Amino acid sequence: MALVRRNGAVGKRAELLREVWGDNFSQMTRTADVHIAELRRKLEDDASSPRYNLTEWNVGYRMAGG
Repeated sequence: MALVRRNGAVGKRAELLREVWGDNFSQMTRTADVHIAELRRKLEDDASSPRYNLTEWNVGYRMAGG
């Protein structure tokens, strides 16, 4: 829901982690990446070429309409 609420705006990893898990996370964690990969596996027709859950390189993630 953290990405959906942004209506296509990019969410930085640290912002997403803080919004979902609060301040109890490590800045160096790959938790967001792992969860995004799992969402892609479940929601995308082809997780290796996502249409909905997009990566904005060196920034974060966003949801796209489709």
